[in-house]
Amino acid sequence: MIETTSPHHNNFKGVMFMLLHTLSASMLFALVKLLSKDISSNQIVFFYKFILLLIALPWVFKNGLKIFYTTRLKTYIISGIFGTSATLCLMYGIKYIPLANVTALGYMEKILLVIIGV
Repeated sequence: MIETTSPHHNNFKGVMFMLLHTLSASMLFALVKLLSKDISSNQIVFFYKFILLLIALPWVFKNGLKIFYTTRLKTYIISGIFGTSATLCLMYGIKYIPLANVTALGYMEKILLVIIGV
């Protein structure tokens, strides 16, 4: 059997997604730092989550509402509450912490989630 995609191609895509994530996270933190001088953290979180909803809408329109079907509705609601609370804490923290420290703390989040998950 002939393999059509090489592992190197998948690695390249993974590296590109990591670079895109790093760039977008840095831009998000800098933008939040600038916006937090004029508007509250609650408003920033609202607009951030609203923009994420707008980004996800084409996928929903393409696949229909069946992608939301689940037998674990409570789990998704709890996950949404925790995710929104974490975003609110992050945006509030960005307002008062130097930007270099915020970036380091943002990447530390993944490590802490693994430790808590274990």
